[in-house]
Amino acid sequence: MMTCPDSTEWQRLIAAQECRDLVERYTIAVNEQDIDEFVALFAPEAVWKRPHVAPLRGRDAIREFMSRRPAARTIRHVTGGILVDLDDSLRGARLRSQTLEFTGPAVEFLPVSSTGLSRMVEYRDRVAQVDGEWRFVERVTTVVFATPV
Repeated sequence: MMTCPDSTEWQRLIAAQECRDLVERYTIAVNEQDIDEFVALFAPEAVWKRPHVAPLRGRDAIREFMSRRPAARTIRHVTGGILVDLDDSLRGARLRSQTLEFTGPAVEFLPVSSTGLSRMVEYRDRVAQVDGEWRFVERVTTVVFATPV
């Protein structure tokens, strides 16, 4: 017989789902090339560590980096394997996830003619509630597989 979760269990379930939603909103913002939404997912003083470059510190640096990415392309991230490890206060968490990235030329109508998978990355994140919303405090990106150029 199943029992109903108590209020603390409900709060943990809700917080964990909100953290998963943060990762999915990141994915959608990248796919739609929505820089404003993308930047808003990070805490004001967030750090984004990417391979082979200096860490991006703060929303302005993250916005500048994203603004330099090619706009004339179609990109899709497929994210999964999101693991949420909440702290006891339910105001912070560590996340792990993986993403498959597909990239192709910009097209007026789908589908895109593409050679397939561009790369697979893993993320390790620290997230926290900022003004009542979950935000990335630190995002560490590791490229695991990459299509040769």
